[in-house]
Amino acid sequence: MITPRRRWARSVVATALAAGLLTGASQSAFGEPRTAQAPNTEEQRAFESAAEEFGVPTPLLMAVSYQLTRWENHHGEQSKAGGYGPMHLTDVRPEQLRADNPKLLEQAADNPRLHTLQKAAGLVGSDADQVKRDMAQNIRAGAALLADRAKELDGGKLPENIGGWYPAVAELSGSPQASGARSFAEDVYDVLGQGRKRTTSTGQELAYPKVADVRPDRDLAGTGLEGTGEEGTGAEGTEEAPSAEPSTSQDPAGDRSQTGQDSARTSEQPSSSQQNSDRQAECPDDVDCRYVPAAYEPTDPEKPAGSYGNYDTANRPQDVKIDSIVLHNTELSYQATISAFQNPANASASHYVVRSSDGQITQMVPTKDMPWHAGSWDRNIRSIGIEHEGWAAEGGTWYTEQMYRSSAKLVKYLADKYDIPLDRTHILGHDEVTAETPKKAGLEHYDPGPFWDWAHYMNLLGAPLDDASGGAEEDVVTIFPNFAENRPEVQNCPDGNCEVLPKQGANFLPLRTEPRADAPLLTSEVVHPDGSAGSTRIEDWGNKAATGRQYAVAERSGEWLAIWFDGKKAWLHDPDGKNTAPADDAELVRAKRDRIPTYGRAAPTAEEYPEGVEPTELEPLPYEVPAGQAYVKGPDAKAKDYHVAFDGADDPNNHKVVNGSEEFVQISFNHRWVYVKKADLQAAS
Repeated sequence: MITPRRRWARSVVATALAAGLLTGASQSAFGEPRTAQAPNTEEQRAFESAAEEFGVPTPLLMAVSYQLTRWENHHGEQSKAGGYGPMHLTDVRPEQLRADNPKLLEQAADNPRLHTLQKAAGLVGSDADQVKRDMAQNIRAGAALLADRAKELDGGKLPENIGGWYPAVAELSGSPQASGARSFAEDVYDVLGQGRKRTTSTGQELAYPKVADVRPDRDLAGTGLEGTGEEGTGAEGTEEAPSAEPSTSQDPAGDRSQTGQDSARTSEQPSSSQQNSDRQAECPDDVDCRYVPAAYEPTDPEKPAGSYGNYDTANRPQDVKIDSIVLHNTELSYQATISAFQNPANASASHYVVRSSDGQITQMVPTKDMPWHAGSWDRNIRSIGIEHEGWAAEGGTWYTEQMYRSSAKLVKYLADKYDIPLDRTHILGHDEVTAETPKKAGLEHYDPGPFWDWAHYMNLLGAPLDDASGGAEEDVVTIFPNFAENRPEVQNCPDGNCEVLPKQGANFLPLRTEPRADAPLLTSEVVHPDGSAGSTRIEDWGNKAATGRQYAVAERSGEWLAIWFDGKKAWLHDPDGKNTAPADDAELVRAKRDRIPTYGRAAPTAEEYPEGVEPTELEPLPYEVPAGQAYVKGPDAKAKDYHVAFDGADDPNNHKVVNGSEEFVQISFNHRWVYVKKADLQAAS
């Protein structure tokens, strides 16, 4: 298959290219639309002072920052886009990119969008490190940068009215496509017309009044954005914004002249924005849904056979069956994610993005095609990916009821369309997708994180995990704690500086080495190669049994129950079956011999690949299944691979499905699903 490293990682640097300085979230996220008198807090004064110093309207500056960070600094973490502070100023070192995409390093290391922090710091004569740390200096530098960009677009002078800032805001969205840039600017001006007030997590109260009757200058002809040739040259202030109206549920999949397994497109293709600009979103009728195309083009137009992004074309389900839906969270704002997916250097995308505030859905890749979303080629070729706006460590504030309901409607629609079972085997989180190679084991993602309410979500899907709790007498149980009451400790450790997150409902049960509350947490050798005990860190998945997952019971002791997990006996607190439910439909399997290998993909043997297609090596993961333990059996899988190249490259084997003879089975082994050869398993008696 085509070099998977281009598919897997969401590079911090590549995302920074797409997100730039001004990337934002939702049109009405997490704030009240009406405001009273401006608060007298340090951060409010910093916005007002910076706006006055650099001639930026205060409400506009605050609306931009609100769209980006909700005026937060996200616990001091550098964002996925490489940004810092309320103004999200980027500082990305070239070496951050090297492991993911060496070619992108060559092309993009000196791109100014990677270094808005340095540019902004220079404009205010400040040290870059100070702009990272100092909230007031960060806001001041961001205001200076916004003003500087506006002057560049307006002959050295600032816009005469607030509507005139629109092109600068759009350009600074970071999206190379006019469609994405315009979408961001529309969202900024939307919340500008509503006003906002909010108290941040550090107690800073902020507000700006609504600015009514603004007439944005939507002419983007001078910005250099792709796609502004005809659509960006309309009469000043009169051009229509991209539609965000609910779409029809027409299926855009029928645009292929070939339906076989060997070809999906011809080699002469326009860019993704040209191909998909008129495409209608695949969504249910009763949701707010739109289509904004992700990038499908080379990172270097002169080398179409080289690196490209951010998805592969296909003809699913005719070539490969779609059997699962993977839920993600963005770790970026809604608009930043859209902008990132429109940049081919990003090396990742997803089919859909869901906005937190109101559940608006943006489709970016047709469901017949395969965006690089799961960190696993095996999962990419057979799944649909849905990103949810938010930060895992702040999940409780981002995962709104509107988001849950809109996402659930979409999943029900897709499950019906592609005959996907509505259960936790087929509707899963990114944190349940295993690595494909031993080298990547332990580095997997943990989104949507511990604060995603799986029980509520499955109820919305019409597929409750169980109507009655209590697995006290069962041989296999479903993890099923009461979300609101289940509040285990979770730590977030940006840059090694740990803080305990506020107590809130969580979707996992902590696993311990012995049946007592003070026993060490279970440890995973790939997460803690030094052999240290497990931790409460948010990314430490080696001791977390997630809601909806099913496991075989190993032992009971008083209020404690042990399950087989990761080759070990793992203890969870389950008084009177309070935290589990029966799993009557589960099938258990055991290893036929001790220490059978597990795999991250079901690949054919080298001999089964046709000439001209490089075989995928089937490497055992560092997890082995001991004899005598039982695990829940998932779907059977015949060995399969899919060789795909960029459609503009001259590859005679493009879109070649490779079927193998080996039969595999998925098992619920630890926090994740892994493959085992069917010949190595037997039914558990």
